[in-house]
Amino acid sequence: MKAKMIFALFVLLLAIETGACAEELKAEFVRGRAYYKNEGGQPYTLKTGKIDLFNRLTIMTFYDGQCFLSSSANVEFRLKEDSLVFFQSSDTCEIRKGLVGIRSQSEKPVRINTPHLLMEAQNATLVVKCCPVLTRLCVLKGNVVLINPRFNQKTLIKAGQEIAAGSGMYSKLYDFNDDLRYAWYWVEPLREPSLRP
Repeated sequence: MKAKMIFALFVLLLAIETGACAEELKAEFVRGRAYYKNEGGQPYTLKTGKIDLFNRLTIMTFYDGQCFLSSSANVEFRLKEDSLVFFQSSDTCEIRKGLVGIRSQSEKPVRINTPHLLMEAQNATLVVKCCPVLTRLCVLKGNVVLINPRFNQKTLIKAGQEIAAGSGMYSKLYDFNDDLRYAWYWVEPLREPSLRP
C-alpha cells in the first residue's frame, strides 16, 4: 500500500513538472506561416492542435500567415498576417504588432496590453491593430475598460466605438471604422469571408 502511494505521488509530481496540468491554447485554424515559441526556446511551426501555455508563449504570423486560437478560459484569439502576441496566461496577453481579434465569452476579465494601451474585456468582442507608433481599439460587442495607469483612470468603451493611442496620448472616442469592424465576421473558418482567396 505504501509503495502504491509513493508511486502515485511520483506520477503526480512528474505530471506537474512536465506541464500536464498547465493551461493550454488550442490552434483551431492555421494558414500560411505561423509559429510559436516559449521564452528562451526555438520557434516551431504552428499546426492545428493544443499548445501548452508555459514559459511565456509567443505566437507569430508572417506575411502569409493567419491563425485562430482558443483558450480554456473561453477566449478566442484571431491573428491576421504579420502579427505577434505574447501570452502570460490564457487570459492575459500582450499584442506587440499586427491585427488581432479577441472574443471573450468568460465572466473573468481578459487583460490585454499593447505598447500604447492597457485594457480589460469581459464578454466582449474587439479588434486591435497595433504598429510601433499607434494602437487602434475597436469594440464590436460588449464593453471594454481602457486603463490609464499614468493617471489612474478607467474609460468604458462601448460596442460601436473605437479609440486610437500613441506616444502617451489618446484620441476621443469615435464610431468604429469598417477596416477593423469587418476584419472577421466571427464565424467558423470555412464561412469566414476574410479567408477566401
